[in-house]
Amino acid sequence: TTPRDGGRAIIDGGTTGASYVVLTSSSDSLLLQDMDFQNNGATGSADGTLITGSRTVIFRCTWSGMRRHGLSSQANMQAESCEFFGNNLSNTSGGFSGVAFAGSGSKIVRCRSHHNTGSNAGGFYLDSSVTLINCIADHNGANGILSNGDVNQSFYSCDLYANGGAGLFFTGGSQSMQSSIVNCAFTKNGGYGIEFRSYGHIGLLLNNAFGSGTEANTTGTMNSVAKFGVFEQGTITLPSGVNPWT
Repeated sequence: TTPRDGGRAIIDGGTTGASYVVLTSSSDSLLLQDMDFQNNGATGSADGTLITGSRTVIFRCTWSGMRRHGLSSQANMQAESCEFFGNNLSNTSGGFSGVAFAGSGSKIVRCRSHHNTGSNAGGFYLDSSVTLINCIADHNGANGILSNGDVNQSFYSCDLYANGGAGLFFTGGSQSMQSSIVNCAFTKNGGYGIEFRSYGHIGLLLNNAFGSGTEANTTGTMNSVAKFGVFEQGTITLPSGVNPWT
């Protein structure tokens, strides 16, 4: 009832009827803090929350039980210490995930997207220029991170673990993607640890770890398609059966 009183606000859209967007915000300079968004109906495929206003900050918020994306952000955003789980309950194909960031310049820090378990449900969907730092995508039905667009996307100290598809999957676009992938771990994913797209890739691969044995990525560490502009150094193959938390 009082902003910053130390409590948490629960915004529950219910589990009956047609799905709908629980919160839509087009306002600039918005802060959402200590809020739990959960459920938005029983049928259909609406996103849980839609943000279109610039300079939005979300801090210590969660999204769960949404019919499509838990959170869909189409503007510049900073997300810190947030969690997304059990979303895309409609199992809609096309990259719908726990959360979608499509605002250029967005920065995502210490966020986790996990157990979005439908066969089409991923962890993070990224379109436009986005940076992820200390993020985790695990136990999602599809890819841990689905990256789309001809832009600069970078990943630092992220863990991609036990996702049904690739740990990090680059797709779409019509020209090469620029990105840095640094100090990340890719273990036990159902596809490649990192799958590059055919249009080409330019950037840095530094000090990344890949599982082996029972913790190996099913298809392999990385594909080699059009990885023509990538400088790779310090790649680590973890001992058989070891994951980053062993």
